[in-house]
Amino acid sequence: MSVIIGYYGNNGSAIAGDKRNILFRGSEENREKLESLLYEGKLKNDEELKEKALEYDVNVHITDAQDKVKKLDGCLMGEVKIISNQSKRKRMYLSKNSCALVKIIDDKITEKELKKGSGIIIFGNKHLKSLVQVELQKNVNIIKSGDILKIEKLFKNILSNIDAPSSSNDIDSYSNFNYVNLEKVIMKDLDKLVDYRNDLKNQIIKVQKLMLIEKKIATQGEIGYIENGKLKLYDKYLAIDRICENPTLYYQIDISGDVKDGDIIIIDDNNLKVKNKDVIVSVDKIICNK
Repeated sequence: MSVIIGYYGNNGSAIAGDKRNILFRGSEENREKLESLLYEGKLKNDEELKEKALEYDVNVHITDAQDKVKKLDGCLMGEVKIISNQSKRKRMYLSKNSCALVKIIDDKITEKELKKGSGIIIFGNKHLKSLVQVELQKNVNIIKSGDILKIEKLFKNILSNIDAPSSSNDIDSYSNFNYVNLEKVIMKDLDKLVDYRNDLKNQIIKVQKLMLIEKKIATQGEIGYIENGKLKLYDKYLAIDRICENPTLYYQIDISGDVKDGDIIIIDDNNLKVKNKDVIVSVDKIICNK
């Protein structure tokens, strides 16, 4: 859900982009129906989108805080992306007299096109593109003038006045007067993307590991017995000091409460008790299934 306009020419480059991000939750069939209505311009505003989402039993979460355009290493860059089982990105890199269009799946470039001279690039669905093109035709003299600051202002005004639920009225825009080697910028940017995705994978692995540990926390049953004033855990249990990637493991731990050697300790409804006694005890460790 994006619309980005970019210009490159003899005097520099300009770019503007909206900040909208829309997440859909619901059946795949109904999501596709709703997205189709949105892309075809059949939903005129946010209220119509929400009403139709309710009709299709699809939860819609709208935010207007995504940075889609920016200054990058002496050039301008705009990106639209789709994140599902694969990460699909489409980027424009703009510099004085030059433009590069790049498609990326995960962290691999699948298509790359370099342009020289001058031109306008529009990212967005067919409906948004048509709205932008109409406004550009009305202001063709500004484009032909090559005045970068005026072109940036024009792009920002066009996007600010688009009334469509797939675009925000809050717009980011930038201008630049430099020429840079876009090939070098692209390779450096791709290296950053690879590092970002690797960091993300590591974070996901960490979260999955923590979730696995949480699922192992014991909630019911006999867990051990008292020996020399301490709780000695049965073989199928262990205790940890905290939920983290590498917790310290214990098989015998301190216990507080009215206990004596030989008492069997149980977990009953998440409470630690002495078996066959109405006595609640406590430990300062987390007891888990092995």
